[in-house]
Amino acid sequence: MILARRILPFVAPIGLAVIYSGFFLMPQLWRVWAIVMAIGVLTVAGFMMQWKFLTARFWMILFPIAMLLFGGTGLLFFLRSQLSQIGLIVFLVVMYGLYLEDVFILNYQNYKYSSLSLPNISFFINTFAGFCLFACGFALDLIGVVPMWLITLCAFFFSSAMMLHLFWSYNIWEKKHLLTVFMLALTVTELVWVLQFWPTAFFVNSMLIAIVLYCVPSIIQLHIRNALSRQSIIRYVALAVVMTVSVVTTSQWS
Repeated sequence: MILARRILPFVAPIGLAVIYSGFFLMPQLWRVWAIVMAIGVLTVAGFMMQWKFLTARFWMILFPIAMLLFGGTGLLFFLRSQLSQIGLIVFLVVMYGLYLEDVFILNYQNYKYSSLSLPNISFFINTFAGFCLFACGFALDLIGVVPMWLITLCAFFFSSAMMLHLFWSYNIWEKKHLLTVFMLALTVTELVWVLQFWPTAFFVNSMLIAIVLYCVPSIIQLHIRNALSRQSIIRYVALAVVMTVSVVTTSQWS
């Protein structure tokens, strides 16, 4: 069984690539491919985690990659060029493999595990997943498929879950941090609600949200881990300002 789990980070991404090929070759069956993907990801995670579905650890391990593939797959339908679609698919497949590799090393080859490797890659995946999810959400609202109140509600639950996962992955969770989780979730939710009134494209809105999802939790976890320095604060604040200004000034306003 260990050997089967060892090759899973190489085999599972190939299976994911085949599923995405199905999306391209038989797009009319997209619901079928989506169900196959969901079952496949759940099965792979279950096998890697020894089928411990009823543990919090299983769902915490599953959360980043599930959100990434859910949001990334949804975003595929709104990309205009085939090249950008292929680029996103390659990125999703590679990140899927890298994440499974990290999970395997953590669970079965702990002596090879690098400190904070899984928390760091999980945080990156969650941030990008947030970008994809909200880009897809704003796009669905634009075409009248999903109401804005539902996207706003999803923003609250996603940002809450992301913060809980961050605390869990960095092993810094305490009940007193519930207020921090709530405050960040409320901030992201309000931002999502406000951005619907901006005359900007859904990519712009989702990028602004991703900036908040990256910078604010980073500062919070560094502070809780007593690793926050003046240089870190300056770096993240400067990054947020530069990225926000770049996105806003280079975007087309309607």
